[in-house]
Amino acid sequence: MRRCGRLLLLILLMVGLLDRAGAISRPSLLPPELVEQLLTEASGEQVREAAAALAALPRYPASQGFDRAAEIVAERARAVGLTDVRILSFPTDVPAWDVRRGELWLLDAEPVKIADASETPLSVAQYSRDAQVEAELISVGVGTSEADYRDRDVRGKIVLASGPPHEVEPLAIARHGALGLVSDARSEFFGIAPSEDAVAWGRLSPERARAGAAGFAFMISPARGRILRDRLARGERLRVRVHLQVNLHWPAHVKMVVAALPGTRIRDQDIVFTAHLDHPAPGANDNASGSAVLLEIARVLQTLIRQGKMAPPLRTIRFWWVTEIESTYRYFFAHPEEARRLLANINIDQAGGDRHGRTDFIAIRQPMWMGTFADDLIRAIARLASDLAPVSRAPSPLFVAPEGTRDPFTLHFWPHAPLSDHLVFETGGIDVPSISVAAPSLRYIHTSEDTAEHLDPTALKRMVFLGAACGLFLANMTARDLPKLLAEVREGGAERLGEAEARALRWIAEGTREDIHTRFKRAYHILQHAYEREGRVLASLAKLAVAEGTSEPVAALKHESSFVWHLFALQEAAVRLLTEQYERMCRMLDVAPKELEPEAEEMRLYRLIPRRTLPLGPGFRAWLDFDSPRLGPKLSTLIKNLIDGERSLAHLYWAALAESEGVTPADIEAFVNELRAKGWVTLEERP
Repeated sequence: MRRCGRLLLLILLMVGLLDRAGAISRPSLLPPELVEQLLTEASGEQVREAAAALAALPRYPASQGFDRAAEIVAERARAVGLTDVRILSFPTDVPAWDVRRGELWLLDAEPVKIADASETPLSVAQYSRDAQVEAELISVGVGTSEADYRDRDVRGKIVLASGPPHEVEPLAIARHGALGLVSDARSEFFGIAPSEDAVAWGRLSPERARAGAAGFAFMISPARGRILRDRLARGERLRVRVHLQVNLHWPAHVKMVVAALPGTRIRDQDIVFTAHLDHPAPGANDNASGSAVLLEIARVLQTLIRQGKMAPPLRTIRFWWVTEIESTYRYFFAHPEEARRLLANINIDQAGGDRHGRTDFIAIRQPMWMGTFADDLIRAIARLASDLAPVSRAPSPLFVAPEGTRDPFTLHFWPHAPLSDHLVFETGGIDVPSISVAAPSLRYIHTSEDTAEHLDPTALKRMVFLGAACGLFLANMTARDLPKLLAEVREGGAERLGEAEARALRWIAEGTREDIHTRFKRAYHILQHAYEREGRVLASLAKLAVAEGTSEPVAALKHESSFVWHLFALQEAAVRLLTEQYERMCRMLDVAPKELEPEAEEMRLYRLIPRRTLPLGPGFRAWLDFDSPRLGPKLSTLIKNLIDGERSLAHLYWAALAESEGVTPADIEAFVNELRAKGWVTLEERP
């Protein structure tokens, strides 16, 4: 009876703890007490306040507005106790640009102001030039095709177009002589349209601006554009007056703010948080929110350390507020050795979700050329977050903000896409694993309605937790923690390999008498590429395993090797199943199966090893931009990033074949030869 009483007391105590910290129903990478401390300290409301201060500034790259935002971030970073706070500057190809005054008036009997940059900063399209003109307004429909200008004389006039300004400019201004344009283009993402009253972000050509060519564009809402278009359709003659003054100069420099929370023991394995600070105003969620989240993560960590609730991290944690992609690349061009000092990147681009709608968190998968622990770590932390705010019951009080929503937490993976600064870290030659997370607000993104009032403090608080949890686990991980991460990698690997095996089997299942053999070949390489990549995921853990500096890393690596052998066994079984399916399909189609062997051309390519000789530096931009018309941007990027001095041309072909059925060995060899001709790559012949 006494045993039963003690057991009941233990159960009640556990329930009480779970009620306090949220129902953490599964093993976690982080101790429950650390989870509770992070959530208790993090404030979504403080993040929103910081985001609102940044959103008040037009933060175009290389602009005075960005400079002011950078100063604010640097001041706050110093205030929370970060060290080595600096604002770095790098030369850029785009001009510096700020609006001093921008007004568009409709000259009715009583002039009506229809756009004013002081009221709606997005009213003036980026890289517009000075203009003091009065001219007739002519509707050209979309304005992006030559047919839109047939039987219309727009020379010396201002065109009204529904197309994006940078697509209208080459025809309307450069070819047909319009003075400028008015656009009511919509900013639409994934089929989600903003309101009719939202003004979209527009831009003109930075190259034309840099060259001093005339031209301007004003942005108006679709609702206002429809009114003007209806009046013109009724035969009214409309005239508009433009008052536009900008500061535009080149050469220019892009900037970034850097700061650090120093580690105590492990060197040259730094964790770096990134958020792009640049954006037109308001840009509250994109990405004043992410920039503010980095400040809050720093404040929370420093507060817990100062209060003695948490030890300083073993590895240094860096914070970078960047000019999106541009200054991040420029940093590595100027400091190529820094890539080797980074263990991982955590990129936050949009953190506030939608206070008046649904907020889903997303993580962007790693690219096909990378295989690391990154996806599995964010999946594990997101699972912990889901336990704190499940669909089935109310969220933990610690996982909501006082002024925020109480929605369940969900995180979805998006396929890899070059959407934010993660792509810089994942570039071959930099090769830093990246976790890129977002809580997007697709109704408002890139419009005048992306304001702080739509930010959800709960989403902001949760993003602080996601980022801090990932960063702390990596900053403090030693060989003792490796089995935990191996378990997460095993779960993620089972999902990735299952998807690849299903894809390969479906590809064979759709075979015909004419193509069953070529389908089997591609299906085989789909499997091989997936398993090769999974092996690299396991290998990526070795850097973490050696951090302890004791005998433990050896044991940990032995533990990892058993996972590798298990992976080999799984691969053999998957290939065997695929072969059986192929042979079954051959019998159904009444064709004889063929042995899968490399062709003579593939064996020749197997002996040729490409090696990139172009170093990271200013000339690397041309490498990034160079594509093969035959392969297209996606496959060209894959091939460039797989060139590592170890893989042969045959390996590059097989990896490309896994992604695209139409690629040939000749396509790969031709592209690599183009890279050789530019002096970027050498070819070595394997003995």
